[in-house]
Amino acid sequence: MEAFTAASINNVVYINREDRVPLFMTKNGTTFATLTNWNTNWRAKAIRTINGQIVAINMTESGTVLPNRVRWSDFSVWNSVPGTWVAGTTNSAGSTDLSDLSDELIDGWPLRDRLVLYSTSEVWLMEPIGGPLVFSFRRAMSDAGVINQNCVVEHEGVHYVFGNNEIYRHDGIQKQSVSRGRVNDFIYQNMDRGRSKQFFVFHNAKLNEIYFCYVSGDGFVRWPNDGTYGCNRAAVYNYRADTWQFYDLPY
Repeated sequence: MEAFTAASINNVVYINREDRVPLFMTKNGTTFATLTNWNTNWRAKAIRTINGQIVAINMTESGTVLPNRVRWSDFSVWNSVPGTWVAGTTNSAGSTDLSDLSDELIDGWPLRDRLVLYSTSEVWLMEPIGGPLVFSFRRAMSDAGVINQNCVVEHEGVHYVFGNNEIYRHDGIQKQSVSRGRVNDFIYQNMDRGRSKQFFVFHNAKLNEIYFCYVSGDGFVRWPNDGTYGCNRAAVYNYRADTWQFYDLPY
């Protein structure tokens, strides 16, 4: 089962899977449609939003795989999709290739006025600067990344990230592990990494909890990993109490 990403801006919802053209629907609509003004020979691994624009992450364009490419649309207006995704003298669309990135982009997530881009082992910042360049890009971390799409949540100006080797939080500048020396070995030694495309993170704001959901083979799990179904374990972090607990998930 492939992951999908979603975004919402100017009363329009967008849904994307990397094997097809993105879809859109206005919030008062009833049916999703193929995204107009998007090249039908393009595919994106993830779609997010920032600064009134839509951002496509990790592109394949006319059959050419461009895993470090970030492409963004022109500004959108209420109830409408962007008019173009191709840079021109009269619009703010564009693209860039992060040539110094060591591995492919996986996802992105907003953090205040910027978009944080994640590969498996690096974290980059995409920041609006105006003018003809529109955005600037810089590496923020070279010792962190994300394990799958939809594995980041934001709370009070901080990202909580399900990384490849630890669960951590950061504000775009400083990074702090919240799992090492506590629950890290139990999570990572028992997880089924071959099914990481099913992993995800969920924020339960009412309980001040973040659920890091994954497939586990640990000896205490109620629903065993049979190689077919979804996540069976959640490592749950309470950021108010700074405590961990584990929940069973029925796939």
